[in-house]
Amino acid sequence: MERRLRTGTVLMAAGLALWACGPNEGLPPDREGLMGGIPASARGPFDVRAAVAEATRACIRSELDGPATLRSLEQSGWTPFRDMDLGGYAKFYGGNKTGPFAPADYVRVGDRTARTDCEIQVPRARGREFYPVVLAEFERLGYGRFDYRDAPRFFRDGERFIVTGRYNVTTSAWAHFDIGRVDGASDRTCRDPNVPDTAKRGC
Repeated sequence: MERRLRTGTVLMAAGLALWACGPNEGLPPDREGLMGGIPASARGPFDVRAAVAEATRACIRSELDGPATLRSLEQSGWTPFRDMDLGGYAKFYGGNKTGPFAPADYVRVGDRTARTDCEIQVPRARGREFYPVVLAEFERLGYGRFDYRDAPRFFRDGERFIVTGRYNVTTSAWAHFDIGRVDGASDRTCRDPNVPDTAKRGC
């Protein structure tokens, strides 16, 4: 039994290592080897709500046009980073880390490949505060909204997105906001007869 557990742990660690070493389409090729957090020179105060809204717009572009579009964030003050959890771009807005695995006060955004959802991360304690900012940005951009059981859907001009927020998971130091483009084959609301036709745009 102990041997099986040890073998499973080794395999899981190997899988994580391969994941971390795999290509990240959201980062330029010359940044692929970048690891670690944000250097002190890149830290400073900024409007956190505006940064979350900017990350939301970047995720929408990434889902529509590919993760390489995230690279434009560096031009507006975001710092590229890569670690075992997420690779992409981040802003640091203050606060102190209290341990090696405690989250610093970052807003982070990343989208590894065209097959994965774009993800925004903030410290878990602020997830409830910032998840509504993500949803409000979709509405500000003119997307219609339909609240379904698992997560709200947003739709406009043949585009359809599902936006999930995970910030009550105690095993993660981060709140995770996942933005994924969906269609009739991947979104259950498109096949639900109880969903009005007006909420099925983009299916």
